[in-house]
Amino acid sequence: KTPSEWSDITYLQVSEAGGQPILKQYKSLSSALSAVYPEYCWDNVPMRMVKNYWSKKENQRRFLEEFAKQNNIQSPSDWSSITTLKVIEAGGKSIFNQYPNLFTALQTLFP
Repeated sequence: KTPSEWSDITYLQVSEAGGQPILKQYKSLSSALSAVYPEYCWDNVPMRMVKNYWSKKENQRRFLEEFAKQNNIQSPSDWSSITTLKVIEAGGKSIFNQYPNLFTALQTLFP
């Protein structure tokens, strides 16, 4: 998996898939991933390490702010060229469990 693909994986899912030994060695899923895959930069990958991570508006907002930086989004009108697929590919799939579309997410998180 690439870093963005790990953003929707929980600590519990890794544990249930047989990852308990490695998880016991590290304090968090991101620490374990950093050790196992040192070739990737994990600092900017939003990790859903705790239950309900994506249900918290602050985490959703943080993800979209980082997404905006990475995609050179400077003004609200710049979002019009962004597709749902692009947000999903960047690791934001779970945001769409909370909102029917990107416009509604942006409107709610950045009133």
